[in-house]
Amino acid sequence: MGTDRQQPGSLEISEAPIPPGDSAGIVFWCLIGLSLAGMLPCMVLPAWREYQDATVTEQVRALQMEDAQRELEIMRKRLDAIHNDPVVIARLARRELGFQNPEEQVLHVGQIDTALASIDESEGLRETGVDRERPVAAQLPAPLARFSSMLPAIDYDRIFVHSPARELILMLSIALFIAAFAIFWPKPTADATTPSSA
Repeated sequence: MGTDRQQPGSLEISEAPIPPGDSAGIVFWCLIGLSLAGMLPCMVLPAWREYQDATVTEQVRALQMEDAQRELEIMRKRLDAIHNDPVVIARLARRELGFQNPEEQVLHVGQIDTALASIDESEGLRETGVDRERPVAAQLPAPLARFSSMLPAIDYDRIFVHSPARELILMLSIALFIAAFAIFWPKPTADATTPSSA
């Protein structure tokens, strides 16, 4: 009467979407994995390179500070000798002021003082035991270093750090991420969208 009955030969049409099977879930997670595989190196690798540069800069500044402190110590010793050591005062008086005892004979030989000064400074460096090795960038932890050694030998900085490849990979990864949710997000059924009639 008030309810519509279907005829025996008619087809029953369901407006609910076909539930996604296992293949849809596999495709969804493949898209998410591909997007993350492109996005994570583009975000992590530039930060790691900046950290490595910062560690090298810190080591260079520490070496420069050690050099400055060493130079300051040498100058302090020289100044102390000028004020307190009579041998140094006499040598400066002879060299700078031309002071000479009547019984002395002066023989002028050039560049001896500078050569002796350079020898003294090199001896001072040797005595302090300063290691003059080049600065070393920060290294990966052992598990990550083993994993990175298994990766193919390509220029990852050119792909994931420098423009324009980094921006292109980021855009493609974000597009894959959005596409995965846009395609496989559950759609509302027709029963939920149509208002129920009284």
